[in-house]
Amino acid sequence: MRMSRWVLATLGAAVLVVAPAEMQARQMNFYIPPNCELDTQHYLVRNAELYVKAATETSDPEERAGRVADAIRVLQDALDQGEMENAAVWYFLARAYALGEDHPGTDSSFSKAEALEPSCADDVDTHRRFIWPVLFDEGIAAYEIDDLVTAEAKLSQANVYRHNEPNIPFYLGMSRVRSGQNAAAIDPFKVTVQKSEPDGPHSEIHQIAFFNVARLYHMTQQWDSAAVWYNSYRTLMPDDVEAITGLAIALESGGRLEQAMAAYDTVVARAELVRDVDLFRAGVVFFQARRFDAAVGAFQAGLQKNPHYRDGIYNLTQTYLALANPDDPEDYEPSPEELAERTDAATAMLENAKQLNEIDPANENAKRLMAAAYQLIGEIDSTQALMDEIESMPFEVNVTAFQAIPGGFAIQGTVQNKQAESVEIPAIVVEFLDVSGAVVATEVFEPGTLSASGSTRFDFRPTLEGIAAWRYRIGS
Repeated sequence: MRMSRWVLATLGAAVLVVAPAEMQARQMNFYIPPNCELDTQHYLVRNAELYVKAATETSDPEERAGRVADAIRVLQDALDQGEMENAAVWYFLARAYALGEDHPGTDSSFSKAEALEPSCADDVDTHRRFIWPVLFDEGIAAYEIDDLVTAEAKLSQANVYRHNEPNIPFYLGMSRVRSGQNAAAIDPFKVTVQKSEPDGPHSEIHQIAFFNVARLYHMTQQWDSAAVWYNSYRTLMPDDVEAITGLAIALESGGRLEQAMAAYDTVVARAELVRDVDLFRAGVVFFQARRFDAAVGAFQAGLQKNPHYRDGIYNLTQTYLALANPDDPEDYEPSPEELAERTDAATAMLENAKQLNEIDPANENAKRLMAAAYQLIGEIDSTQALMDEIESMPFEVNVTAFQAIPGGFAIQGTVQNKQAESVEIPAIVVEFLDVSGAVVATEVFEPGTLSASGSTRFDFRPTLEGIAAWRYRIGS
């Protein structure tokens, strides 16, 4: 499925910065004593504070590492001596871990200190607010140059310190998407949704993260979860057509066809806003559910957007065949009105079958559909002529794939010898069209000889924007 919308990568990263005076003090290696009620009477705690102060004030990395190790060592000794309930031990342990860039240790130790001494909440928050923006900015800088390993590490570290900041998990999810970790990106986007509000200062990332959770469940084929999140997202953005089509596809793929059809009804009702591929898919679902009138409407709506799309025309022709030639019970007598409707369907079928054969002139199925249309409107001679033509076809062209690739489109298929002896295949000129029907690129399958019942493949990949359909003609 082509994803026409995905995550935004250019949102401003609004962060809460620490007070300038404290920032200046830290940049100049000033030690800031605790600003809360801590019991520092234990000699090991007093020693630890001196080590933390020395580590903060030195500009020598080796000396800092040594003082940090000393602080951690004496604080571990204090814990061994029964100071587990002393908030000061955990507070200075957190400060030491922060100097040593042990981010999980810093976070857990600060949390224990705050739990034991609630008056330290503001002080702890100040330290967290100093640390996480630095890590966050380093993560964003790495993300912007596609250093995704560093981005993941720095954003994960920032996320340790600031549990209620939605920007961090948002960009962590972004980084994982960019590195192809789609399943792993789901949880950070979920956290973003939980930590932000639809009408608050983070409303933009709230909306994007909400949509991304649904899309990632979709891309990882977790259909029930995708449907739940698309449904929830629609309470926020009820007219988002990509969410509506995504919901329909998730329901269909998850086997909930009745609900899927209701969603596809909404898709077709918004046809002017919906992509052609989604309308064609709606038509297929309606056809499979034998809602042939609805299928006609969906295919026609898709063809209004992309009138030369071969598979859309083929499916519309098949749908008219189902309407013109229904599976009646053996003793059923259709009314005059029903007979008139069937004749109208057969006439429309023939019109579309002719267009199909202009696009795909060496395909047996296309010819059989046109023969069936002639038969249904009573033109027996034309029916027989086509059946004779099918019988004598020297070769058949089957296009098996037509899909977008980076910068263009790819078309793949086979040329099959239908005879019991070798045949000469002429040049087959494949033309690529834009939505107006103008030829924007051409590829040529070169002439050659095919052995009895043999086949050969073709694979053309024009790199050009604006390709919407294909057709081919036999001969140069």
